[in-house]
Amino acid sequence: MSLYQLIRANSNFRLTWFAMFVSRLGDGLYSVAIIWMTYQVDRSALSLGIVLGAFTFSTFVFGIFAGVVADRMNRRTLIISSSLLCGVTVLVIPLTFYFGMLHLPLLVFFSFVFGALTQFFEPVVRASVSNLVSKTELTQGNAALGTTESIGYLVGPTLGGILITFFNVEMVLVLNGISFLLAALLISKVNVPLNNMPDAISPTKWTHDLKEGLQFIKENQFVIRLFQISILSTIAYSPFFVNLPIFLDEGLTLSSKEQATFLGILYSILSLGQLIGFWLIGYVPDRIRVNLTIGYLLQAIGFGLLFVLSHPVAIMLSVTVAGISFGLVSAPFYSAIQREVPGRLHGRVFGVQSTFNGLLLPAGRTITGGALEFVNARSIFLFMGVLYFINAFLANLLSKEK
Repeated sequence: MSLYQLIRANSNFRLTWFAMFVSRLGDGLYSVAIIWMTYQVDRSALSLGIVLGAFTFSTFVFGIFAGVVADRMNRRTLIISSSLLCGVTVLVIPLTFYFGMLHLPLLVFFSFVFGALTQFFEPVVRASVSNLVSKTELTQGNAALGTTESIGYLVGPTLGGILITFFNVEMVLVLNGISFLLAALLISKVNVPLNNMPDAISPTKWTHDLKEGLQFIKENQFVIRLFQISILSTIAYSPFFVNLPIFLDEGLTLSSKEQATFLGILYSILSLGQLIGFWLIGYVPDRIRVNLTIGYLLQAIGFGLLFVLSHPVAIMLSVTVAGISFGLVSAPFYSAIQREVPGRLHGRVFGVQSTFNGLLLPAGRTITGGALEFVNARSIFLFMGVLYFINAFLANLLSKEK
């Protein structure tokens, strides 16, 4: 079944897909608006780093906790509540700015709260996929949800920049807030259970539930291998957005304006490649080990070739390959977890993964910034390619086809 057929045939999944899409589109708007708003409040690169860091830090702090909550509460209620609170949080930012009450500490607080609330949306939706589609449709379902991120970040930042240019940043944040309210409305229309919640849960079991999830990961060799792959993949990808501008400045004979334009093109191409990859995965045999191995090999090629490429067209093709490979590995990876992990533990397992990402991404980007003082940008891309090649090797060691 193709992604389009799945979305069209399954009304509950279709509502969830649209909810994810409008939320992702809002995230794309937010990614531009929060940077612009921070500069309106305090024109400092340090302030921008603090605001963005607060968001990332909160995703790390609340990732595991959100996973426990997702396995103990009604997931539909949790997704709706988090969407509503995200919408309110974002809407308060332009309101306080309009009345002259917004200052940097308050903006940092909003960023931290918003980051925490997002942990009760996307990971919880991922944990609910197995309740929305059949086991044989898991890969297509995850691929379809993956397209929302690609489309959202392909359209959202550009649309946000245009709206800021012709209107103002407050309007963009209002639209972002409305997107979360609309997502909550869509999820409220889903008429199937999103988890099998026990009738009664003792409040004293929170710590036990967390330990149970961690113990399951520790004792399941297949899941441990998947987590090793996920961690290495996050480390490998973390330098990309820090390294790319330096790479363009060092390795291409482009003016500063041409570099900025080409940078935007490459970001869009990466998202477009991901969209193609998510579409392609619906037409290949559902074999987890093979798909992950091929996908990570393509990532090794796509990023590793940037070590030697200098022509803009060749660079665009290489980034496209890297983008396609993201689509090819993401859906099989999530499907493997959903098939191997009991449904009652999905929230905790995805919460742990989200926590690792929340820690490793900013750490990797910070380390990359320091490393670029001593090595050139091309070497970083070679390093990324080597890590993805190791990931392909690890994926090929997966002993079972899930």
